[in-house]
Amino acid sequence: MKILLVEDDVEISDMLKNFLTTEDFTVRTAYDGVSACREFFADTFSLVLLDLMIPKKSGMEVMKTIRESSTVPIIIISAKDTDSDKALGLGLGADDYITKPFSVTEVLARIKANIRRSTQYAAVEKQEEAVLTKGGIVLDTGTYSVTKNGQAVELTAKEFEILKLLMKNPKKVYTKEQLYSLIWNDVYCGDENAVNVHISRLRNKIEDNPRNPQVMELINQFFTLAKLEAGDQNLQRVKVNICEVCRENILSFYELLRQKEFTVDIGIPEHALFAWGDTDAIHRILSNLISNAVRYGSEGNYIGMFVRKEADAVIIEITDKGKGIEKAFAERVFERLYTMEDSRNRDIQGNGLGLMIARNLARKMGGVCVVRQTAS
Repeated sequence: MKILLVEDDVEISDMLKNFLTTEDFTVRTAYDGVSACREFFADTFSLVLLDLMIPKKSGMEVMKTIRESSTVPIIIISAKDTDSDKALGLGLGADDYITKPFSVTEVLARIKANIRRSTQYAAVEKQEEAVLTKGGIVLDTGTYSVTKNGQAVELTAKEFEILKLLMKNPKKVYTKEQLYSLIWNDVYCGDENAVNVHISRLRNKIEDNPRNPQVMELINQFFTLAKLEAGDQNLQRVKVNICEVCRENILSFYELLRQKEFTVDIGIPEHALFAWGDTDAIHRILSNLISNAVRYGSEGNYIGMFVRKEADAVIIEITDKGKGIEKAFAERVFERLYTMEDSRNRDIQGNGLGLMIARNLARKMGGVCVVRQTAS
């Protein structure tokens, strides 16, 4: 069994590693929070021993990161021994708490007890999650098979593992680095091609319409959101003609709106209205908002785009005539993977990430993105 030991004190780390190795454990070590997260996502561990007071990224932050995607047992080893410290650690997801100084025999006993519990629980969870279902896609981890609408889909081993990972963790956002480390079980060296090629092939095999790829769009949205949340989305700050960007965006939807027999109401000034921001990010925001309006618009199919200047701000409004959103749910539409139940255009399916990305991009550029309901 493999243990990740996160401890910045080299003497303590070496002592624990040597002792646990004699007990037939394989021990990987990390001396700071950043390397701890990198090691964790690059391999599979039976348990994590985690010190709280470590450099670069605190133990609490490391635990929070791990808990976003894993239920691996975590034992905190720390000099912090107050009741509040223990309560906080256990409340954030630790399974056990050992204070320094400690006995190595006690550590061993706690490790064995936690692994024993997690193994028993995992056996039950594995039985319950042998078959994963999403829409018409059924993935059977027992028979290593995938079907779409009852028809068998032939996938390579890597394609199967990518699909399984995403279906098992629908609310988890993975970077391409994490995806590569988890699927290829290797250190990511910056080559996105391997990930992109496998995702492209997977898309062609399971999409109903590869030209309108729902799965590929979902994965791309996840990557965008991961970059935003990690602060890795580098946006430019240039003077953007908002009116021109809005015209380009609504025109890009022209063929779809025509096919759906939408009535389109445009209120974009002829003169330029400028704002500081990233042109591609603004395009992405508008595309997500228009897609949402098309998806949840009324059966009469109406969409409006209006641009105006208010004080020092440029306001863009995307309107539809859907049944509306109850006030209590107005903020929920910006939550990750939250989708409405009554999409009017079910062939334009949502993934519950578009509005969240739109709001995050707007905020990153110093703007806001809100939903508002008006009386009809």
